[in-house]
Amino acid sequence: MKQGYSCYTRLPRVLLFFFLLMAASGNLLAQQEQVPVKIPRYEMLELSFQAQVTVDNPFTQYLLKVRLTAPDGSTRVIDGFFDGDGNGGQSGNIWKVRICPDQPGIWYWQLVAGDIEDSSLIGKKGSFDCGRCLTNCGRGSSGDS
Repeated sequence: MKQGYSCYTRLPRVLLFFFLLMAASGNLLAQQEQVPVKIPRYEMLELSFQAQVTVDNPFTQYLLKVRLTAPDGSTRVIDGFFDGDGNGGQSGNIWKVRICPDQPGIWYWQLVAGDIEDSSLIGKKGSFDCGRCLTNCGRGSSGDS
């Protein structure tokens, strides 16, 4: 064995290697989870949520509202709608929102308090990436003008 060289001098290097490996794999997993949904410009994105609160009349009281932030920084709040069991039936507690982005780029959404608050929904957030229009979308021959 070389003088001044033991398993104890290699231990910090081994630990550093495993630490870096774990950090890199955790970072890759986090990046995979944060990849936004991709949707073409002017196409519809539907988000669906299970509410914990039941409202008396889900057709007049909105439990679900969504704040959208467009790529240019403008914001708007849109109402979601009651979808009962998620298949159009009136029994259930599924709420949906449909978004048709009009600007290419990364959009952000966040659930905000509706007419009646549901703490299980408020604050949920996400993003999506709006790309080029797939058809000419009534905007001339290039599709995106």
